[in-house]
Amino acid sequence: MKKLIPLIILCFIGFTNAFAQGDTFATATALAIPTSGTVCPSYDGTQFTDSGMDGGCHGNDTGVDVFYTWTATTNALIWNSGAAAPGIIIRDAATGDEIVCDRTGFNASIYGWTVGQDLIIQIHDVRTGQENPTSFCLETTTVTSPTNDDCSDAITLTPGATFNDNPATSDNIAATGSGELPDPSCGNYLPNSPHNYGGDQWYSVTVPADGILTIETEGVTPTTYDDTAIAVYTGSCGSLTHVMCNDDIDPGYYITNSRLEIVNSDGLANQLIYIRVWNDFGNNLIDFRISAYSATLDLKKETITPKIKYYPNPVKDVWTLNTTDIIERISIYNIVGEKVVSYEPQRKNYQADMSELNSGVYFASVKLGDNTETFKIIKQ
Repeated sequence: MKKLIPLIILCFIGFTNAFAQGDTFATATALAIPTSGTVCPSYDGTQFTDSGMDGGCHGNDTGVDVFYTWTATTNALIWNSGAAAPGIIIRDAATGDEIVCDRTGFNASIYGWTVGQDLIIQIHDVRTGQENPTSFCLETTTVTSPTNDDCSDAITLTPGATFNDNPATSDNIAATGSGELPDPSCGNYLPNSPHNYGGDQWYSVTVPADGILTIETEGVTPTTYDDTAIAVYTGSCGSLTHVMCNDDIDPGYYITNSRLEIVNSDGLANQLIYIRVWNDFGNNLIDFRISAYSATLDLKKETITPKIKYYPNPVKDVWTLNTTDIIERISIYNIVGEKVVSYEPQRKNYQADMSELNSGVYFASVKLGDNTETFKIIKQ
């Protein structure tokens, strides 16, 4: 038996040396990424093992992985996962600490380091393990934080009558956590998300004198991942008071739009409010639009031509209109701008049945020839 021991040792040594350079953090190989260009390596996944250096993405278990070194020439990379659909982790070369990670990606921006920093790029499987071939592409790019990354730099929204009147457009690339307290009371605000998409952005708006205003976000090109969340604050930056919060308009998984409806009873009339926007869970790029609007801002002066008389207001069952011209159409909207009922009288005097409407504030748009007038009515 003693003669067999050296043979067993030799077999063990032969097995461990079979795996390629870059199989561990310590044996990472240099990756040459052009300063202005793309590199697309590929490797035989059967030649590598699981290092055990798990990351914050894809259930934390990286599985089989390969390590590369890179001294950053830009502050960001564009990541494209290729054959075998691997994931990526960027680590600090000196400490091994994770900076950012991403799952299988397509034109995903990854960032979080500084130019000149020594990095380790860890490519890992997210599917079945040792696959051949495994490939990916990395392209150098530069990102800058949004101008409204802090509360003190909030972008002012101009209220309109509808969402599409004055929307602002943005994305969350390089947005950072502002540190403003209190944190939102809804959704999942994760400014330190390993995906680096957990930062917030800030907007401000003055609530109209009637105290009615809707704040809403939507995806520029809505996808299942454009998942925004919003919170409204009063006070001043550094000393804010949380007022309300919304993650999804309707309960569901990855509902992209968020909406908050401010009404008169909230006591915010004529007040400056701050709006915080972030990606729920902080794990995806979001391209979004945000708007502040109220149908009441479409109201005209009482002096109109042709003249319209309407009563009663408040109304319980029947709303009467008397005009000097033919009423072509009456459209009734709720406070968030949704049409709830319409009529086409085609005569000068008309009694609109309002009995089926719920109690609350409504807006009646009355079309007479080339003129359209809007009135605020109260349903009892």
